[in-house]
Amino acid sequence: MKPTLKKLLNEETSKIWDYVNSKSEIKIVPDYDYSVNIIENDNNKAVATIWIDSENQRPDYFVHELLHIKNYCDGFLISKLIDKYFWDYRTVSLNWDRQFRNLIGNIIDHEKMFPKYLELGFEENEFVGDFHERKCSIDEITYEMKICSHPSIYSYKYITAKFFLIKGTLDSTINYQVEEKELYKLAPNLYKTLDSFWYSILNLELPYSKLNQEILVKKFLQEIENIYSKI
Repeated sequence: MKPTLKKLLNEETSKIWDYVNSKSEIKIVPDYDYSVNIIENDNNKAVATIWIDSENQRPDYFVHELLHIKNYCDGFLISKLIDKYFWDYRTVSLNWDRQFRNLIGNIIDHEKMFPKYLELGFEENEFVGDFHERKCSIDEITYEMKICSHPSIYSYKYITAKFFLIKGTLDSTINYQVEEKELYKLAPNLYKTLDSFWYSILNLELPYSKLNQEILVKKFLQEIENIYSKI
């Protein structure tokens, strides 16, 4: 079944579509799931491909992908800048593969998207499939530290990933206070760097400055490089 905008948009979400469509080139592709990829063409214009489950045309899923594009069109570029600049930091570039960077970037984007998603009237638990899922436990952290031979690059990557998964948890009923204390105890300097970066992101507001975001991302990556390279 071919995706149709009439089934996927209402009056309010059509405004989001009109906005992102005016600032980017969008291609909709039938698939078996929902996802989006955004690149920049030679004219510095966003080119976005949205894959849609053609057998299950869900407006909430579709708008989720539109909000990723809206982030980009608004000038919120943190995830893209991490992808652009991580190559400049040797230890980081050797250890942060695409899957790892996508995890971090997606969580950061979701933090900015979620309020608008709720404002548009969608159910919070439909924003992501694992909305109510607990992302880690003390037992898991203890086990992972043993098999990663902490401290090591692998254990620091694990702590980095778990930090973002915890901070990016949108279900306010899940409490990670104990787990966060444990991650901090395991790597205080790393945790402080991650925490500072996270709250700097939360404080970014429209209109977004690309230069300020570049400074923020480069400072973060340099600090991570310094920490990783001392192991």
